[in-house]
Amino acid sequence: MGTEVWPGPLGEVRGVGASTGVSLTTTLALTPLPKGTRYLTLMARNFAGGGVIARFALNPFLVVVRTGDAGVNLSDVSEVVQNAEDAGTLDMSSFPTLANGGALYIGAHQQFSGVRVDGTAFNGTASTLTVEHWNGSRWVDLSATDGSAAAGATFGQDGNVTWTMPGAGVWNPGALHKILNPTGRTPHGDVPLYWTRWTVSAAFDTATTVANLLALNRSTTYAGIVNVETEPVKFSVQWGINGIGCVEALTDAGTANLVINAATRSDGSRFT
Repeated sequence: MGTEVWPGPLGEVRGVGASTGVSLTTTLALTPLPKGTRYLTLMARNFAGGGVIARFALNPFLVVVRTGDAGVNLSDVSEVVQNAEDAGTLDMSSFPTLANGGALYIGAHQQFSGVRVDGTAFNGTASTLTVEHWNGSRWVDLSATDGSAAAGATFGQDGNVTWTMPGAGVWNPGALHKILNPTGRTPHGDVPLYWTRWTVSAAFDTATTVANLLALNRSTTYAGIVNVETEPVKFSVQWGINGIGCVEALTDAGTANLVINAATRSDGSRFT
């Protein structure tokens, strides 16, 4: 494995989350990172209630592709739902059923165990979500648990959509362009990713928008930061496809704060 050489001083540096750090409990929190992040530090502080460890994982960046016309037009919305600096939203208004051409394709270079859905305007029409994974030749139902459902309406509240990880050799990477066989260009279509397909049983409300879609890590064997550490944990990372999109963190007990700082490189790169 090659050794990465850090190219001198950092570029822009920003805190991520609240100024006091991301509030942690025993329920996992997901924190998106700014586009352009190439260096990351994590420091846990303010432990209370018996907690001694902040547990964390670096979660894969999701490629999110939306279609409302059976793949004739495919929109890459990956950045708008994961860039911490982007206040825009994914428009899911009147999102149609699969029979009428609607689907979200969500993939990553690593397997993931679910997606956090954070909405800004929620769907109120009763509709069931189906999530399938690509096994190399066809779509297979993941029997997902839909934590975004409210009163029978998927994407009706903030929540986690989760599934049991498929066994070895069952969920296989594929190139979206080959999977869909579209006549036009497919966003990131030639990159082999672990894909899921999200479809609904009834069309959404005329005003449904989503702020974030963030990956949940495939493993709960977390790394840890103990409350006596005085130096931050440091990483060289890549935000974007084949890199990371968010930090997943929680405590072993009680509460704490996780201070997250992100930086660009010194080669003229800036957060966007």
